Amino acid sequence: MTTRPLNESDESTYNIIPLHDLLADHPSFRFPEVRAAAAALRAVGDLRKPPSVLWQPHYDLMDWLGFFFGFQEDNVSNQREHLVLHLANSQMRQQPPPDNIDTLDPSVLHCFRCKLLSNYTHWCSFIDQVSNIWIADKCDGYSASDHRRELLYVALYLLIWGESANLRFVPESICYIFHNMAMELNILLEDYIDEITGRPVLPSISGGNAFLNCIVTPIYETLKSEVENSKNGTAAYSNWRNYDDINEYFWSRRCFDKLKWPVDIGSNFFMRTRKGKSARKTGFVEQRSFLNLFRSFDKLWIMLILFLQAGIIVAWKEQNDFPWKDIQVMVLTIFISWSVLRFIQSLLDAGMQYNLVSLEILSVGVRMVLKVVISAAWIYVLVVFYAKIWNQKNHDRQWSAAADRRVVIFLKVAMAFVISELSALALFVLPWICNFFEKTNGRIFYIITWWFQSRSFVGGGLREGVVDNIKYSLFWILVLSTKFCFSYFLQIKPMIRPTKDLLDLRDLTFRWNEFFQNSNLFAVGLLWLPVILIYLMDLQIWYSIYSSIMGMALGLFNHLGEIRNIEQLRLRFQFFASAMQFNLIPEEQMFSDSRSTSKGKFKDAVHRLKMRYGFGRPFKKLEPDQVEAYKFALVWNEIILTFREEDIVSDHEVELLELPQNTWNVRVIRWPCFLLCNELLLALAQAKEMVGTPDKRLWYKMAKNEYRRCAVIEAYDSIKHLLLKIIKINTPEHAIFTNFFQEIENSVNIEKFTETFDMLVLPRIHMKVIRLLNLLMSHNKPVNQIVNTILALHEISTWEFFKDKRSMDQLQEDGLAPHGPLPGAGLLFENAVELPGWDDENFYRQYPDEWENFLERMKREGMNTQMELWTSKVRELRLWASYRGQTLARTVRGVMYYNQALKLLALLDSASEIDNSEGSVSGGGGDNKASTFLEAHVYGQVFMKYTYVVACQIYGTQKLRRDPNADEILYLMKTNDTLRVAYVDEVPEWYGTEYYSVLLKYDWKLGKEVENSIYEVANTNLALGTILNQQFIVQLGLFTVLPMIVENSLELGFLATIWDFITMQLRLSPIFFTFSLVTRAHYFGRTILHGGVKYRAMWWRIGVQHNTFADNYRLYARSHFVKAIELGLILILLLAFIPTGWGLVSIAQVFRPALQRTCIWGMVVSMARTYDMVFGMIIFTPVAFLSWMPGVQLMQTRILFSNLNTEISEFNESREKELPHIQEVDIKIKELRQAISALNNHQISPKATIMKKKDAVKETARIV
Repeated sequence: MTTRPLNESDESTYNIIPLHDLLADHPSFRFPEVRAAAAALRAVGDLRKPPSVLWQPHYDLMDWLGFFFGFQEDNVSNQREHLVLHLANSQMRQQPPPDNIDTLDPSVLHCFRCKLLSNYTHWCSFIDQVSNIWIADKCDGYSASDHRRELLYVALYLLIWGESANLRFVPESICYIFHNMAMELNILLEDYIDEITGRPVLPSISGGNAFLNCIVTPIYETLKSEVENSKNGTAAYSNWRNYDDINEYFWSRRCFDKLKWPVDIGSNFFMRTRKGKSARKTGFVEQRSFLNLFRSFDKLWIMLILFLQAGIIVAWKEQNDFPWKDIQVMVLTIFISWSVLRFIQSLLDAGMQYNLVSLEILSVGVRMVLKVVISAAWIYVLVVFYAKIWNQKNHDRQWSAAADRRVVIFLKVAMAFVISELSALALFVLPWICNFFEKTNGRIFYIITWWFQSRSFVGGGLREGVVDNIKYSLFWILVLSTKFCFSYFLQIKPMIRPTKDLLDLRDLTFRWNEFFQNSNLFAVGLLWLPVILIYLMDLQIWYSIYSSIMGMALGLFNHLGEIRNIEQLRLRFQFFASAMQFNLIPEEQMFSDSRSTSKGKFKDAVHRLKMRYGFGRPFKKLEPDQVEAYKFALVWNEIILTFREEDIVSDHEVELLELPQNTWNVRVIRWPCFLLCNELLLALAQAKEMVGTPDKRLWYKMAKNEYRRCAVIEAYDSIKHLLLKIIKINTPEHAIFTNFFQEIENSVNIEKFTETFDMLVLPRIHMKVIRLLNLLMSHNKPVNQIVNTILALHEISTWEFFKDKRSMDQLQEDGLAPHGPLPGAGLLFENAVELPGWDDENFYRQYPDEWENFLERMKREGMNTQMELWTSKVRELRLWASYRGQTLARTVRGVMYYNQALKLLALLDSASEIDNSEGSVSGGGGDNKASTFLEAHVYGQVFMKYTYVVACQIYGTQKLRRDPNADEILYLMKTNDTLRVAYVDEVPEWYGTEYYSVLLKYDWKLGKEVENSIYEVANTNLALGTILNQQFIVQLGLFTVLPMIVENSLELGFLATIWDFITMQLRLSPIFFTFSLVTRAHYFGRTILHGGVKYRAMWWRIGVQHNTFADNYRLYARSHFVKAIELGLILILLLAFIPTGWGLVSIAQVFRPALQRTCIWGMVVSMARTYDMVFGMIIFTPVAFLSWMPGVQLMQTRILFSNLNTEISEFNESREKELPHIQEVDIKIKELRQAISALNNHQISPKATIMKKKDAVKETARIV
């Protein structure tokens, strides 16, 4: 086995901490905890030395394990840093701190070992195996050898984990490996002697790369063979194993019998060829079938079916067809239906999991058979006892006492039948019982839980809490109650009367297909079909509605979207300090020391509630001398400066948003300018309006507004500091303004300010101060104008500002005017003004660092023309563009914000330990040595806790090709000291390709990249696809859009949300969303269902390009084109078959006389009725559903009456037009009737003569 040469062969190569030299000048070594952890590893003592190497004095316990068990040298180096950082950080967090911080505390090591090996400990308990950690559970009375043994256990586990590659996705296999290697470690520590050789026992695997070759490689080759056996995800899931399947192999003790130690390569666990027979699955086996939809949601289907049955039975009673007692007994048939559904459920379980049964896990098959048999037996039992009820009732011809006893017996049997469901409900409401059963590994508890589910090592004891279960239950009770009430009163009950009427019809001849015979049951089924479909589907509609309502309520209680404008931001800004205190400051610093008592705990709980939700006034007014004020300013300003570095805001906007540093001795916290806008002007207006008002009342009115109070005090302190700063000390002018400010402060202290000074002059003073500030901020700083402005300000203040006018002598006596000629015989303030330079950061505002903001920043950094962006500033330009796209630079900058946040938190933690008045927290001056020590302290602490590794697979190839992108990645490592780049390097050899896992960093001392590599058995980027049993259903409609509308309504308002929704439709957003969703769902679904997950290089580039149809078809054929063709065929059948069939019926109507005598006419009639029935269902089903909606009912009524009124009006108009013609027709009819009457009268006389003659003839004939 060859070894890949490293760039650095000496021991100076390190990743985070140079542990090879504990005397090196590194920030992490400023912490004694780091030195203590490193020293503990070097305590090898009298351990037996490895026979294969010459032991060196600088070797430690990690080297000792590496030599004995064959770990790679770079793995040993990496895990040494890993372990030291863990132990050092654990000891730093220990409360109270240990007595001796220069040594590793045994309790720290013990707690870390218990936490690190907790999975191994639970695994041993789960499989009923004795742990191979030969050490007491308590660290009291530890000896030096026990301390070292515990350190060796921890180090051994980390070394196994560090070299396990993809075996990390099979965590219980690592437990199996550690269990056996820990036993060999115990044998080494106990100095066992081999009975055969008579020498000390050595580990079963040792030598160079022994662990990788003998342990990792066989298991990894098995994983690789399983990938090949999956046939790129097309093979049946039950025929190959993924990570979870292989991991479940180690959940029973048979792994010790089958694999042994050292691992037996001939075990059926390992697979070498595709035709080889491997171990079968032991956990979940998925059978892909539509039946999973019913099996996975069996409780939902059972609930819907049983309620439908009960609802129909109860609604049937409406017409008093049956006595109420009969209805009650009929409802009991739901238990029989329940037993039938449980029988079907057991069949589905057996059909979906039969591949799981094998000789090794025969108990699973036994459980399947027992469930089928028992569920069938329950059907028989319930049917027998239910039949006895009606037999007794029919025998007695009434509900006698004997029949009632039969009902009670059936209820007892039914209670026994549902006892398992009630137990599951009880365990759900009381989750700690179920957690206890799952966490406890006793056989009796395993037998209790065996019937319900297979024993699983992962996920046991992770039930939700009681409160969460109650909230979850109440939510679903509300949803189901609404759904069932709606279904009963608006779906089931209205259908009973039509059903009865239809069933009561007799002597009807139905011309159905011969299959249905002459029955009206098929008509009843067609009547109920749309109702049942809606009944089964509308549950999700109610769920969407109530989930939206609950989301809205949670959003309101969590104050989401509460701050929508500047006014609400001003009202809520004072809560930010309390929120930061709540989230960042440790509880032991936040709350009182009386938490040990019940009263103290209650007070602290109330205090936390107030701080969390902002009830009342839980916050205190922040003052500038408080540490919390500095901490809050640091956090807020860091956020604003980050916005400026990203060019989101401009320099002017930074001035408005930031919390200014308190370098001018302002007595209040300096709120951002956008909060204080107009507050000073409002205060001046108040003072002008309330002339003559006492000081106490005036200040009470101003101080009611916190921002106004702070604005007034800040303005006064800032003006005072400004004037005394620009006027030379030890000059008469400086003394004048000093005395003037003392006059003001004395009058304020004795509450005589409004009596001493004229409030009407304040606006004029305000205008002069604004002019002075504008002159000071101008580029050329005109000194003469500044002096004149100060002189004018002095004249107004001394001659006009006092209510009692003072003479020159009084002013000189009070120190408000010079006593004699000024030095230099100049004007007042002419030679006393000395302006600070632009480099004075405490006087002038200095910035640390979308296009206009970028140009502004570049000009501030020295750019003269924009052409320099393409020469000396080209890197800044490229970074600016990269930060606005999906690039690696943007990702790195984003994750490095965590680094900045940790530095800020470390600074906040240290803020209470330094003198705030020195300005170390606020960014001011202070002792340089203290600031340097603090900076090194923070840097070292963060460096121990945060390192970001970027997996950039193409970096190695780019370096070989000398690609410029490699230089850009190197630049990112230079500018971010906690950034690491990892990739897998491929080294060609004569026998094949070898792979090395490489970790790169940039070392500023060496001035180049430093890499650390570990030999890998194969490219670890090949991964097996995780198989999930999940059904994907894309549902579109109004109710699925409702949650989005509700959410946006809370943030934007209802009208803005509706307009936004309409805009989305006009932009054809649903079409784009459907296309992208189908694409992602297709490929994600194929990956989920068929595997094939693999590493894909991320080029971080976005572009728009024109592709040929061939390329588009190749990319989107399976996801779009094929589905489009299938949909097109379906539509053709529906736009083709249906019209064609209806056309044939129409043609047959024309030839009806000829076809009625043939057999074809019967087929035509059947087809016509089928079309009529189907179209009736299609058309009237949505109409019937919509007709139940209140708004639609009103709309239908209005439309109906509107149409009726229209027809009536049209009829009246036509009647008025035709009325003359009708009258004329009526006259003609009357005339015609008169003519007919006259004609009839004329015809009556001949008829009468003839009749008389006939009668005479008859009489003569009779006489004769």
